[in-house]
Amino acid sequence: MKLKAYIQYWIALCSIIFVASCSDDLDLPVETNVREGIPVEIKVKFGTSVQQTVETRAEGDDVVYDYYIFVFDSNKILKTKEYHNAADDRFTFEKQITIHTTSGVSYIMAVANIHGEGLPSEYGNSNVTRSTQAALTNATVGTFSMDDLKSLRIGLVDALNPDVINRQKSSFAMSGKYVPTSGEDRGDGYCVIPEQSATLTGEIQLYRTDACITFNLRTGDKVLTVNGGNTPTFTPTSFRVVNIPRYSRMMNETEDWDGTSGGDNVSENDYYEIPETTPITISTNVTENNKTYQTFTFYLPENRKSAKSATQTDGSPLEYTDRERQEKQENADGTMDNGAWSYAPERGTYVIINGTFSGYAYENGENGNVVPIDAEVTYKIHLGDFSEANGYDYSNFHTKRNTEYIYNVSVNGVDNIIVEVETNQENQPGATGDIYFTNETNLYTLDAHYETCLMRFTKAMVTESPSRLTYRVRTPFTEYLADTDENRAADANWVRFAVNKIDNGGIYSDDLQSYSEGNASEGIYNNGSYNEKELLTVDELIEILKYLADHEHDSRWRNDVFVVTCFVNEYYYTHDANESGYQDDYDNGAQYAIPATATNVDRSVPAWKYAVNQPNRTLQLLCDVRSSADGESSIVDAAYVISQRSIQTFYNTDVSLTGLTSALGVETISETGSEITSMGYSANNSSDYPQDFRRGLTNTKAMWANNNGGNMSWGSSQWDNYIDAADNGYTTPPAIVPTETETAYIGLQNNYRNVYIACLQRNRDVNRDGKIDEDEIKWYLPALNQYAALYMGENALTQESRFYTHSDWRLKHFYSSTYNDVDSKTITTEKDDVIPNPEYNQIESDEVMTFWSEEGFSTSTYGQTIAWKTTSSETPIYRYYRCVRNLGNTTIDNENEVPQNYWERNERVISFTYLDNDAVKGVALSHGELSNTHTNRSTHNRVYSKFEYATADATGHINAAQAHALYANICQNYQQDGHSW
Repeated sequence: MKLKAYIQYWIALCSIIFVASCSDDLDLPVETNVREGIPVEIKVKFGTSVQQTVETRAEGDDVVYDYYIFVFDSNKILKTKEYHNAADDRFTFEKQITIHTTSGVSYIMAVANIHGEGLPSEYGNSNVTRSTQAALTNATVGTFSMDDLKSLRIGLVDALNPDVINRQKSSFAMSGKYVPTSGEDRGDGYCVIPEQSATLTGEIQLYRTDACITFNLRTGDKVLTVNGGNTPTFTPTSFRVVNIPRYSRMMNETEDWDGTSGGDNVSENDYYEIPETTPITISTNVTENNKTYQTFTFYLPENRKSAKSATQTDGSPLEYTDRERQEKQENADGTMDNGAWSYAPERGTYVIINGTFSGYAYENGENGNVVPIDAEVTYKIHLGDFSEANGYDYSNFHTKRNTEYIYNVSVNGVDNIIVEVETNQENQPGATGDIYFTNETNLYTLDAHYETCLMRFTKAMVTESPSRLTYRVRTPFTEYLADTDENRAADANWVRFAVNKIDNGGIYSDDLQSYSEGNASEGIYNNGSYNEKELLTVDELIEILKYLADHEHDSRWRNDVFVVTCFVNEYYYTHDANESGYQDDYDNGAQYAIPATATNVDRSVPAWKYAVNQPNRTLQLLCDVRSSADGESSIVDAAYVISQRSIQTFYNTDVSLTGLTSALGVETISETGSEITSMGYSANNSSDYPQDFRRGLTNTKAMWANNNGGNMSWGSSQWDNYIDAADNGYTTPPAIVPTETETAYIGLQNNYRNVYIACLQRNRDVNRDGKIDEDEIKWYLPALNQYAALYMGENALTQESRFYTHSDWRLKHFYSSTYNDVDSKTITTEKDDVIPNPEYNQIESDEVMTFWSEEGFSTSTYGQTIAWKTTSSETPIYRYYRCVRNLGNTTIDNENEVPQNYWERNERVISFTYLDNDAVKGVALSHGELSNTHTNRSTHNRVYSKFEYATADATGHINAAQAHALYANICQNYQQDGHSW
């Protein structure tokens, strides 16, 4: 990994400058005989510098809502204080004011955006900030000193909150001092105010107390490639920020608020560590030369901690790799732990980036054979200015206020991680990961619903290393590094295997077997302690492979391969016997059960709360795992690896919310990609078009039972009439992890390759009787409002599972299971004549409703989109669908087949009681408006945890230009029950 930081100082880009007008062009000498205390009137012109017209500057981020001017006398005691508030003096670009003060040696300082609308909400609910506001308000001429002002701090919100690294508004807390345009700068805003009214030559520059941090991530130019191979990719999945100072000095001083250079002795309570679930969107962009990169931005107070040492032990300068180096601590068992930072300050701010890398690497990490790999990687990156402009100073860990830091991170592969595992030589501290060698390993990345995949075990796989004839499992309830068979198998019940049929040529068929008809050995072998007619557990499969390893001439070897179909259960757990389908699952091996050995599980809590929104659960078959000395990296050689994504939900999974027992879950992608794009539902009667906006399961089953020419009957219709078992899954590992724009497989019979029935393919014949039972239907097509709910809570979902993740604008619509209100095509007259209905509109009737993911809450019928499209230049329209599942026992709800609402209503107050914390604002916007640069996908656009709607409409109107203005708001003067809105 090569990292280079480009730093642009906000002095040029974004600072507010109080500019002297120079009308009298006074250029006073440093030493002067000006008498002190003579009342004068100083006219000062305020405005931004010419350089602020930089194109990339966010409009409105330099708004001054309120400001203090402090003028201190030669003894640094306050002699003049002026305050201008938002109501009478808000400005953006330029403002001229008059300061009434006295002559003589003076020190001029300013503080801006510290009250009301101007103060960023992230600083608002803080005792430290409130204390500073009070001190500034109460500052008294004759007693308040410059030291008093310098001692003031502002603080981020008191409670730990991931939103502290966001800035929702167009304003920042700022402060500054007078700076002469020529001559010596004595600091602290020193100037000499003449005995007569005039304009000083100089300026007061306001500096933001925050720094802005942007990361741009992409695969580097030095990444290994193979002719004809796949393009290597790095995909960030999450990040978190460690050591964010909770406080900052109000004024810009030479040292941080805590007065220390390293922060070693400062309480950890004075620093935030933002969890990796931080709801910040990682956007994808394309450079001018078509290089794709991902980017994210956040803000934090200054943190200027110094390196423990600016040189290595031999006296040579630090290199980049030294920035993340940690001391190794050896344990009694010979393993190593990472200890304190070797060079970085203990309270220096750093970012942890998690992601996946798919590409190539040298087999031993340095040279030799180039092999394909997939890796889950983590990078630690300390902030600081080690740019070319700063001489590549790798001992610099400073993050300064009023500065924009841009880190361009190029991921050039994982060779250094491999070297560390194989040799314990740590070439790249801060880079760790689990690496799968996929030339030997077949990696299946699967979704959360029922899945199927093919496994071909060769003699070489089975016989070359007896120690590999084992497996490892990692789920929310067990770790794959478990050291005993009992622990290793604790949660391996979610996979089953069927031995593939032998075709007429005497070799194994490569078709996937049917879950209904598959069995252990096709009834012709009797080795092992399993029932031949049932499916194999993973332990039973391993026993067969061990037997085959010792019996190379066993008839089960066909062309030196042994082929099985692997059935993966949906990533779901329950211990509620009243839940639909529970009994069938229990009779078929209780694949939903949480293992008895699971710790930290409250059995009175719905089990789904422990399993949704979790990392992928994995099964490694015939595996060899090698780890680095510190245990933070590993290399996995395995015959097969199954990595299954968890169900995603926007509901709050906190186990303390005992009132929440059911929720809505969604798959990550639609693996049928762009192959299934037609709704395909047709009913004989208008009443058979489902119109429920909330009950997607009810709608879906109604369509399956009433489709013209293909009615489904519970308990008698056959699965194989609709599902093509041979194609219902993966026969080879995909070359790349599937996305929604590619087709992995279809799994439906040719006559049923339509959206209305596509979600049947996500379900399974759990009791294996070949018939479709109603309680076997778990996954379904969402109703229209369920799509809207998923948009409402999208910040709680993984980036990959969100409906719209594109950086460009495109029409990406999703089919729902809700149809528009249907007008009858005919009406009956008073004479009982049946005639065409003049109100019937083919475009608007019998039309499925679609969800516009590019806009969020916008919807239309399919036909309305087509009609609108004829007058629009937007091309083309992409149509998709996504399947969802009810989580928990929905029969508890009075309205069957629908999860509980994520919101509650009490008269005019709406509370999002059960919405995940990542989907709601963590910091309330107490004053003013959101930044006028935010979009419908911005984290700023999340809902409040609670709001009240007014009893009456606001009066008046504004046009589009006014709406885009910084403070045009028709609600700003609305009053109700004594409260402002």
